Amino acid sequence: MTSDEVLDLRLLGEQVRRLLQKVEPMAEQLRLLATELSHFRQSINVQFQSIEIALNQVRVQTNAVDAQLATQQRTLDELLARQHRVEERLDRVEQRLDGVDQRLGAVEQRLDGMDQRLVAVEQRLDGMDHRLVAVEQRLDGLDGRLDDLRRFLEAKLGR
Repeated sequence: MTSDEVLDLRLLGEQVRRLLQKVEPMAEQLRLLATELSHFRQSINVQFQSIEIALNQVRVQTNAVDAQLATQQRTLDELLARQHRVEERLDRVEQRLDGVDQRLGAVEQRLDGMDQRLVAVEQRLDGMDHRLVAVEQRLDGLDGRLDDLRRFLEAKLGR
């Protein structure tokens, strides 16, 4: 090796040593950052695991809620069907009541007609009652005359 080459190697060695002095703190910082990054990753993994556990719990709860909602929906559907059947029955009852109401109206009309006829019969009976009173009075008068006639005949016949 020549002296120029040795000198170049020394210069090169010196430059490498200076670079290493600069690089070593950077490498140490990189190691620290790598350690921090590893801790950060572990922390994130733990947080993700806790989030997954929480999500699984939420899924379990939502599944239970979904089951309850499905049960309530079936119950509601059944109640709505029953309500519909009751409404149909009520409609039929209302139709029957309308028919009964019409029939009652006809009966009322017939009763009103009967009332009017009874009033007319009553009036006729009252008229007959007056005639009978007059006949009764005449009979009472005749009865009195017959008594007079009997007394007269008894007096004449001597009994």
